[in-house]
Amino acid sequence: NNLDIIDCFASDHAPHTLDEKDSDDPPPGFPGVETMLTLLLTAVNQKRLTLDDVILRLHTNPMKIFNIPPQPNSFVEVNMNSPWSISSNKLHSRANWTPFENFQLSASVDRVVIRGVLVYVGGKFIVDPGFGINVFTQPQTSMNSLLLPTLDEVMVVDKLIPLRKSIKNEETDLLLKLLNLEEAKWFHGKSFITVKHLDRGKIKLIFNIAREVEALYKVGHHTKLLEGKILALAFVEPSTRTLLSFQSAMQKLGGSTIILRPDSSMVKGETFEDTVKALSCFADALVIRHDVKGTVGAIAKTSTVPIINGGDGIGEHPTQALLDFFTIRQEIGTINNLTISLIGDLKNGRTTHS
Repeated sequence: NNLDIIDCFASDHAPHTLDEKDSDDPPPGFPGVETMLTLLLTAVNQKRLTLDDVILRLHTNPMKIFNIPPQPNSFVEVNMNSPWSISSNKLHSRANWTPFENFQLSASVDRVVIRGVLVYVGGKFIVDPGFGINVFTQPQTSMNSLLLPTLDEVMVVDKLIPLRKSIKNEETDLLLKLLNLEEAKWFHGKSFITVKHLDRGKIKLIFNIAREVEALYKVGHHTKLLEGKILALAFVEPSTRTLLSFQSAMQKLGGSTIILRPDSSMVKGETFEDTVKALSCFADALVIRHDVKGTVGAIAKTSTVPIINGGDGIGEHPTQALLDFFTIRQEIGTINNLTISLIGDLKNGRTTHS
């Protein structure tokens, strides 16, 4: 009822340990800066606040009151439909405890970009300590010239991406850090045959990496993550979109492709399995499409290089399913709690099975 007289929200953050708080002369405050935003966003989901309330008291008013200069190319991406429970062992404060232990939240922070650099994604910081700067030493901008954030800017990421004009070569190193997170190491050298290989965390990591690569590409920063790598495309069935999308992706990331031609040695009687073994000597990974269910998986079991399933008969088409979910997430903002209708040959549709 008194929200109209509150100018700012503050966390009272003070990262004191429990031992310090239990001392004879305990310091004031408690750790709260990590959990403040998600607590407030959960209150938005509960209809106790609005996003405008949060923006006004966490951004607009503090900038006006303290004359904080604007920070170009800096933003936070949040997921308003992400249930989780606060646990001190998942937080980053030296305090190693939180007064909000076991609080059930419905929103989370997905990404934080500061000065055009990705600093936090998927619950991990990927910059070194000391990245911060004194904002008051930067060139001042008149508050009258500030464009205050709107709900559209908060909710629609694509409107923020073009602002990232100042991306430097060093961001490739940050992307490499993202790829080298402990969770990402699971993918190293692995084949991808079925969606059963994935869980929620792996899918989220794939999407975060894809988003960062896309953002870099949009501002002309072409990462060469796959420079020197060769992807072989062995498609027994006809394909346009799947084949060309893999070929395009490899080229955009600095790699190259070789394609199994219809007039290969299989015309002379060589088995597909033997042909794939030969291809494995020339490439670092293979994408295979076959008309018989289970063939791609069987080949992957004995392959010396990673195999990606580009569709196996009426089996699965896992990369198409990932792409569909990624597109839904980009357009709607979430893939949680959605009812999705599938139309067509559901019994024999491999994308449906994935």
